[in-house]
Amino acid sequence: MANWKTDIGLSLVLLAGGIYLLQYSKGIDEVAAKFPSLIAICTIICALCLIVLAILRRAKEPGREIDLKKHKNVVILMALVIAYGLLMPVLGYIFSSLLGFAAISIFLGYRKPVTIIISDVIVTAAIFVVFKFLLKVPLPTGCFGF
Repeated sequence: MANWKTDIGLSLVLLAGGIYLLQYSKGIDEVAAKFPSLIAICTIICALCLIVLAILRRAKEPGREIDLKKHKNVVILMALVIAYGLLMPVLGYIFSSLLGFAAISIFLGYRKPVTIIISDVIVTAAIFVVFKFLLKVPLPTGCFGF
């Protein structure tokens, strides 16, 4: 945890995401909504705990400005994850995951194209099977319809 301002900012993002996921899960089938609701509630609880810890630590730590140059890799990785989330409704889960996982793999330093492609296909397929068939959670289909 870098400093209390960073923790509060991250907490607010997680809190907003948890609330959004909780609201979204109310619109799907009751059985399929159990898992996303559980994840949303856990995210909200963790975000609230992080806010409390950051406020308690505020007295001990003087405020510092966030230097984005020091956190360049984190900012780039967050931008990739946000782009992945924005592409998902448009391209659907499968295509956006293949592109997103490949971009993140390349950013993290993996350079072998065959390894990246194979691992992306396996991870995407495994997550698809778990959510679609085991948990019965609908995944975004995007403009391609699958």
